[in-house]
Amino acid sequence: MPRTTVIAVRLLLLAAPLAAQQPLAVRGAVVGESGDRVPYAVVVLSPGFPQQFAAADGRFAFANLRPGSYRLVVRQVGYRPYDTTVTVHALPVSLRVTLRRIAVPLPALAIGSDAPCLRPGVPDRDIDPALADLFEQLRENALRSRMLAESYPHRYFVVRRLFHEMEDGTNRMRSSDTLEIESGDRWQYRPGKIVDWGRGRLSRVRVVHLPELPDLADSVFHRYHCFSAAGVDTVGGAPLIRLDFKAAASLRSPDIDGSAWLDPVRYQLRRLRIELTRAERAVEGVRTMSATASFREELPYIVVVEQLLALTIWAGPTGGVVGQSEEQQLVRVEFARRPGQ
Repeated sequence: MPRTTVIAVRLLLLAAPLAAQQPLAVRGAVVGESGDRVPYAVVVLSPGFPQQFAAADGRFAFANLRPGSYRLVVRQVGYRPYDTTVTVHALPVSLRVTLRRIAVPLPALAIGSDAPCLRPGVPDRDIDPALADLFEQLRENALRSRMLAESYPHRYFVVRRLFHEMEDGTNRMRSSDTLEIESGDRWQYRPGKIVDWGRGRLSRVRVVHLPELPDLADSVFHRYHCFSAAGVDTVGGAPLIRLDFKAAASLRSPDIDGSAWLDPVRYQLRRLRIELTRAERAVEGVRTMSATASFREELPYIVVVEQLLALTIWAGPTGGVVGQSEEQQLVRVEFARRPGQ
């Protein structure tokens, strides 16, 4: 046999096992207890892979894996987390992940109080499991919002209107414009550092930073706030569960108190209100400062701010004007990369 023929045969024999190997991957679908697909769940495979949103039909995939064991975590608002170990050998792994809904017994909710926050931190499940469940749902809403901003860049287009608040309870519009807001343009919460000096052209101006929903996912925020369940409120004709949070009494500088309202069935965030504490120390001539955000579903289980109302009341009226307010109304959202892609 000629030498060239021998070499060709050997190459074919070596190539045959390689051709038979399939790329290692973990694929799956997220479903509820009834078997219906659960859209846009958060899926995490570690080590080595960034978290992602599952697709609208619940499917997810991680490719180019090495043989070994991985931890798979699947989370969705309103469901218990799914946490398992997946072992990958020579073939792709296919999974059906079933999530189970949570149900917080509303009559068991402890009603919040005006007492100072002396023991801040994550609610203790052994003491109050219902409150712990509600806190976890608020945190999951916040985590999803942070992940949306960081992993799926997008832009908000809003109409902004500025008003003067009058002594007689009316308001007068001062100006109106349109803003384009980048999702990644976000200040990070620091306890007692709500008021700080601005940057750039605002370097000589005191700036008040009001935290946003992603800040409620921060463990630092949790360590400096108390959380309490405040029952059920009717907002816009619909019953919503209210969860209050209050800044630690040990913080001597201005911080924030607030409330979050969750859907009692799906536990999605519908409304968020924050208020500056010790506002009179924060900015000279200011008595109160607050902001209220209303949320809507842009995609199933993915919420964005639909309307933002910010209100500042001054320490004393000036020419019949007692304060100023700002309204932002969402026009549209444009994704550079849509969730699930």
